[in-house]
Amino acid sequence: MQKSIELITKRNQSIKAMEDLVNSRQEAGKAVTDEEWSNYDADQKSLQGQIRGEEFLEKQRAAKATDIEKNQERLEQLAPEQISEEKRYLDAFANYFKVGEKGLRDEDKSILEKRGTGNQTTTVGEGGYMIPEGFSNQLFTEKAKWGGMFEAAYIWTTPDGRAIPWPKLDDTGETGELVAEEGAMAVGDMAFTALTFNAYMYSSKAVKASIQLLQDSYFALQDILVPAFGRRLGTIQNLAFTSADGSAKPNGIVTASSSGLTSGASGAVTRTELNSLKYSIDPAYRMGEKFGYMMNDTTLGAISAVSMGTAASDNGPLWKPATTVGGRDTINGLPVFINQDLANMATTTKSILCGDFSQYKIRKAGGTTVRRLDELYALNNLVAFVAFERVDGDLLATNAVKYITQV
Repeated sequence: MQKSIELITKRNQSIKAMEDLVNSRQEAGKAVTDEEWSNYDADQKSLQGQIRGEEFLEKQRAAKATDIEKNQERLEQLAPEQISEEKRYLDAFANYFKVGEKGLRDEDKSILEKRGTGNQTTTVGEGGYMIPEGFSNQLFTEKAKWGGMFEAAYIWTTPDGRAIPWPKLDDTGETGELVAEEGAMAVGDMAFTALTFNAYMYSSKAVKASIQLLQDSYFALQDILVPAFGRRLGTIQNLAFTSADGSAKPNGIVTASSSGLTSGASGAVTRTELNSLKYSIDPAYRMGEKFGYMMNDTTLGAISAVSMGTAASDNGPLWKPATTVGGRDTINGLPVFINQDLANMATTTKSILCGDFSQYKIRKAGGTTVRRLDELYALNNLVAFVAFERVDGDLLATNAVKYITQV
């Protein structure tokens, strides 16, 4: 925590020094040199990288502590027999990792089967087994680190993968009416439609491990594999939730959103354009706590480097760094969600989004399941593990999120 505070303070001092330099040069009728801007840019990028590294580690520590606390609170609310059942499931799941389906005791098989056998099939063991709740929290934390959509979107879970229609309505263009005494009342029907959320299967790909590692290891292999599964599932799903075309896959937020404006340059964006994008969105969607900008880290770096105005009447920074540990950078006073799957600023790309990102819904069907593959690599004396999840995603209102198209 102390390290992050020191770095944030140092970054703020660098920004203040640059602001003072810009102001002094303007008063003297001069401009900041390209070399000075370049040095400032390099300094800010270095400090931003260090801050994010420290915050990443601190979030990891905090998430781990939170998981422990949540699990402890949950266990305290369970009856003794439920606590015992939870522990038995964790032990049985660990044994499944260690010895596989054929090596499980009948008691372990019975315990695992009570939670279901996964998403692929109803045949016992063929679809793998559900990850225990404690590991599910760890897996989601890992996914969120690798995908901005998991932070910004609204996520809901269903017990199975049946198609679910979600009512879709944008009534922001309608209004009521003043009615005279005994006057006739007009009809203003609402045009309801529905988005259908399916459940598309994603896998972590197979992760191989040697038999010797499983036999000789002094650590729990699942403690290493579950974060790896989260990283792999998080990256592929975030890409889909960002830019997939909705054909037998999620409808990405870029595909589902609407155009706000076209920029005047292919590799840059102006203060006026970012402001125009913000106010191209109906005020009804500007009220949510998830209303903000979304861009990748490279785009944010470019905006932070050139955001100081050059006119004396407009020399405040458009971009403001987070001033607290775990806080968000802001642009135009709005939080910035980092999504590395958005395109860089270049010709025809849609690199910057703005809107109420809670209008994007991510549906997760069932839990995350893991399967151990004993036969596939048996000749190499290896086993493999693979995780599966079923998800879908779409934007309820296309004008709740808009993008800038680079010219």
